[in-house]
Amino acid sequence: LDLGQLQITKEKVDDVVLPAWATTAEEFIAIHRRALESEYVSQNLHNWIDLIFGYKQKGPKAVEALNVFYYCSYEGAVDLDKIKNPVEREAVEGMINNFGQIPSQLLREPHPKRLTQEETVMKLLKCELKRPDITQFLDRVVQINCELSNPKDPLIFLSVPRSPPRSFLQLSPDVLVSISKNAILGCNSWISYDKDKGFLLEVDATTNNL
Repeated sequence: LDLGQLQITKEKVDDVVLPAWATTAEEFIAIHRRALESEYVSQNLHNWIDLIFGYKQKGPKAVEALNVFYYCSYEGAVDLDKIKNPVEREAVEGMINNFGQIPSQLLREPHPKRLTQEETVMKLLKCELKRPDITQFLDRVVQINCELSNPKDPLIFLSVPRSPPRSFLQLSPDVLVSISKNAILGCNSWISYDKDKGFLLEVDATTNNL
């Protein structure tokens, strides 16, 4: 794909020159993907939408946000068919082609802020009327001097279940059920004092004796 050359240096526009923090093209893309999916972007994405497609695209709010461009760039600002002078029309078309055109304004009100990952999970759990599943928060699990299983018999299931009325397991909300590869069932006690500082876990002693 021939992208031409730079106007001043006459340097050919070719492959992207990677920054120092990316050693390969794959790493460059991976870092950008992580950034786009980061919590910071999630919490500020609505501000970008307001500027590009929303209520800050035009009018006083756009002026306050320093989000104004040349009038020819805005959709519907110029009716090319009404410009009879061919020189003037060519000049206007050139400005639009070279400087771009503002997207259609889709929203007139502020876009809502995106939910955090935790808020999304809790909302889904609330809709499904289920107790929180510890597997939904594995990124916050912190081990504190305990061994829940061993390499010869790894765990294949973890859950904080809700006790059905006729179940042989009558569990309280602070019980963590574990099932190992060898079908060993463990009823472990866990207490969460602070969601940002992990939790304490008391392993079922019977799982270590089998």
